[in-house]
Amino acid sequence: MANEYLTRVNTSTGNKKVYTWSAWLKLSYDGSSGLRFFGSGPSSAQGGHGYFGIISGALYIVGYDGSAYTYQLSFSTTELHRDYSGWMHILIAYDSTETLEYDRLNVYQNGKKIGSFANVQYPLANANDYYNTQGSNHYIGRRGLGGDQYEGQIFDLFWVDGQALTPDVFGFYKEGKGYVSAGSTQATDFRPGQWVPKAPRTIKTEINRRGGFGVNGFYLPMNDSSNFGADFHTTPNSIITLKGEDLPQPRNGAPTTSDSYVSQLRSDSYASNLVLAVPGISGGQGSGYGDYSADIKGSGSNKTLTAYGNATVATTASYYGSALSFDGTGDAMRAESNADFNLGDGDYTIEGWFYRDISASHTGSYCLWAIGGVNSEGTLSLFYENGGFLMLRGRSPGDGSFTNIIYVSNHNHPVQQWAHICTERYNGVTTVYLNGVAIQADISDSTTVSQGYFAIGAFDTSGSYSFDGYIQDVRVYKGVAKYKGGFDVPKPYTPVGIATWRAVPDSTANNFATWNPLDAKDSSKLSNGNLSTGIFSSNKGIRATVGVSTGKWYWEWREENATPNNHHGIWAVNSEMSTYYVGNTADSWGMYSPNGNKRNNGSFISYGSAFSQGDIGMVALDKSNGKIWWGKNGTWFASGNPATGSNEAFSNVNNVDVVAPSQIQYEECSYNFGQNPTFSGNTTAGTYTDGNGKGLFKYQPPTDFLALCEDNLPTPAIADPGEHFKTVLYTGDSNNGRSITGVGFQSDFVWIKARNVSQAHSLHDSVRGPTIHLETSTTDADETNNVYGALNSFDADGFTIALGSGGGGDYVNKTGWDYVAWCWKAGGAAVSNTDGGVTSQVSVNQTAGFSIIKVDSLPASTTSTFGHGLNKKPDFIIFKSRNNSTNWDVYHSSLSIDGERKLYLNGTNAEIDSGFMSDIPPTSSVISFNPGSSNSNHIVYCWTEIEGFSKFGSFEANGNSDGPFVYLGFKPAFLLCKNIDATEAWLMKDSSRQPTNPNEGFLLANSSGAENFSVGNDVDFLSNGFKIRTTNNPNTSGNTYVFAAFAESPFTTANAK
Repeated sequence: MANEYLTRVNTSTGNKKVYTWSAWLKLSYDGSSGLRFFGSGPSSAQGGHGYFGIISGALYIVGYDGSAYTYQLSFSTTELHRDYSGWMHILIAYDSTETLEYDRLNVYQNGKKIGSFANVQYPLANANDYYNTQGSNHYIGRRGLGGDQYEGQIFDLFWVDGQALTPDVFGFYKEGKGYVSAGSTQATDFRPGQWVPKAPRTIKTEINRRGGFGVNGFYLPMNDSSNFGADFHTTPNSIITLKGEDLPQPRNGAPTTSDSYVSQLRSDSYASNLVLAVPGISGGQGSGYGDYSADIKGSGSNKTLTAYGNATVATTASYYGSALSFDGTGDAMRAESNADFNLGDGDYTIEGWFYRDISASHTGSYCLWAIGGVNSEGTLSLFYENGGFLMLRGRSPGDGSFTNIIYVSNHNHPVQQWAHICTERYNGVTTVYLNGVAIQADISDSTTVSQGYFAIGAFDTSGSYSFDGYIQDVRVYKGVAKYKGGFDVPKPYTPVGIATWRAVPDSTANNFATWNPLDAKDSSKLSNGNLSTGIFSSNKGIRATVGVSTGKWYWEWREENATPNNHHGIWAVNSEMSTYYVGNTADSWGMYSPNGNKRNNGSFISYGSAFSQGDIGMVALDKSNGKIWWGKNGTWFASGNPATGSNEAFSNVNNVDVVAPSQIQYEECSYNFGQNPTFSGNTTAGTYTDGNGKGLFKYQPPTDFLALCEDNLPTPAIADPGEHFKTVLYTGDSNNGRSITGVGFQSDFVWIKARNVSQAHSLHDSVRGPTIHLETSTTDADETNNVYGALNSFDADGFTIALGSGGGGDYVNKTGWDYVAWCWKAGGAAVSNTDGGVTSQVSVNQTAGFSIIKVDSLPASTTSTFGHGLNKKPDFIIFKSRNNSTNWDVYHSSLSIDGERKLYLNGTNAEIDSGFMSDIPPTSSVISFNPGSSNSNHIVYCWTEIEGFSKFGSFEANGNSDGPFVYLGFKPAFLLCKNIDATEAWLMKDSSRQPTNPNEGFLLANSSGAENFSVGNDVDFLSNGFKIRTTNNPNTSGNTYVFAAFAESPFTTANAK
């Protein structure tokens, strides 16, 4: 990202021992420099400062001592955050008053506490941090010192000064939206649902109930381009209500009215004392610098203000988007003499918002406002002195000189940020407040203010001591002290260099597609939220974060180079992109921008016209009907008409199941999937939405074609995968009849493995019945009189364990042994199925695409058919003879020849050519199977793919630690992988044994060996798939791997990990 950030200097010291930081983040590719999203510190490296950020995936929380450049606080998480496809919530709670050092810093991701850190240096007891210190700079979107920038999005940022809060204040798990494995490596902890933000109004109410935001607390929605730094932690105290302040996600800006905002004035409990109210809003009364006091009061007349010099109303990053503007060279605004300004020696309140825009060369005094008479009459005025220190000057009638009523030497108003300044007198005591904090009082102020004028931005009409900056919401109350003590006001942050186009509709409520840096041949040139690509010397393929199997979709791009040379289109997910052009393979379809030619699986075909710099390209994909169109600048090529489905570029897109937008990066290009209508600020924003009102596009999407965003994606067939598959962990205790619960459904198929010792896998199912098990690491038949334990029953919330005939429980429940149990829901009691030539007993769960089949008396050396009950072609089948010592046969639809090749679950062999299915792939009703040389009774576990719940596919290994990304369309809970080209073990991973990334520990389905963490077999489980992070299994270079994966949450409801 460019040098864009928000900043604010604390004007008062808050609680230096306790704070909370909370925000939602959507990361962009961090390369090697990292993503610092929050920083604090003075201008000198020798002052106390710190930062929060993500560097190489690790979350860093760092603080440096104020007297020397040494660590006071240092943490980096061992779990890595490298998911760029979704949103995640980060909460940091600091409390140095805690007795135990490890309670002094608590960090949470998506509601779950992060418990493992590297480079740990806890704060000392009662140590003062610098984030809430007067004069300390806050930076949002950069480190501060060093200036390292954040690349990505931030949403709903809260800072609470003086409280160490927990995640339940900010979010909750929304049930029915998948689940989150949030336990440790030794114990399962399932959080029901997706972690989602609470409404800001609810969050603020709870923070205030617990003690408030504190002196420096704030809440920045960061969703409005007119002022990214607007703070809504408290009700805005603007004179005019804002157009979006009551929205669930509040926004600022002036409302639309036909009466110069009179109808939108904020009610004021002190209205009867109000004598001047000047908002300084463009389009307001009096050319924008009119008075609204009579309108608010409901009686009297508004004052007339006159502008002098260059004083005017100008655009600025304020609540309204405008304010009174003064250039420091003789400007002023003035309401002429009025009895209302005769404050006498009684109570009064004068307040306003001020933005110092003073150059370094501007020294001396400058006046914010002045009230009262001239010559010898009583006058009161507020000045900045010597770099922003406030001074209240008074002169009673007859006095010949001014008296400094208050001179504030220990607080100043930093330049280039808004501050609320209030002066009030109550019972003879005058107090000056800076951002609601009383910074100095005078207990003997008897200044009498006579009838006279009220000047803003200068001492008088000649512009003496003229102000340089912006002023808004100036109010004068006569006869009342409005506050009488400290009060709360917003703490707006100043946007520095932030382009207005950065406000995008991509949010936690509706996640949009971007380019996926994990699914790219080179992601180093990605920028602008992973929507802009750069220049390469060779072709570099990339795919988007969202894949689709059905539906109609629309997106756009803009050519940014003077000589466009990019390829735009779609590519099958999980297909090797290599250095091919989009369209050079059978599973990709592309259009070449230099000449507009199209292609699929071969040579270019004449189609459209060449692109020039600034041209807008269009893509319409009808995946349901297998068609795709391209166009330029609002016109579809070759008289195409996506709305009617005619004259498409290609009609064979349904040759593959799931495709994603793809591009060959060669020259600069900007993309818009609906959230980037200015193409990263390179053109004026489009205003067209899709038919669902989603996204913003340069050109009107064809009828029924939609933006690639969460709200438009199909509703998952299974909203909560945890109702059909779960992984549970437990530690053995050798108790017979022990119930394992927390699964959430009847576990019809339970696969158990001891983790910390070498012991066989033990497979159990409700169709064969209790006390019977099989072992994947052997060829043994059913064990029914089992010495080592089995299951006693399959229960509504799990299963019950039975010890073996000798009292042993090694397989399932030995004291001190750690176990994992992978549990699938079938259909309970089996029923007869007569679809094939042999009647089978089937327990089927068609919703989840899983069935357990028991078939008896299969004749030797004969191909038999039997029904599976799924009503859909299976993708993954495991066969085992119950009465013979045979291998575990495995069918996978991604093996090189469907129905002919197989794998052995109990072996490490590559795929073999076998007649076990007589070269007949399974159908939607039956399986063909030849048991071999002996008659056999078989148990068969059978799965078919259910979008958003299960995926059975393949990927090409590259032998690199930056391994393949595999798109699933869900966040995985379980992964089983096998190399089909070479001898290699079956790798098993799940999100319960390791809820964090990288997922290092593994078990082998073909081996009785214990769980292994020592060999590098890292995989990241992500919100939309998994990423290989090893050069070992499953990433042996040049080999093909097949996999079976089951979901924790569908992508549409998955948090980034």
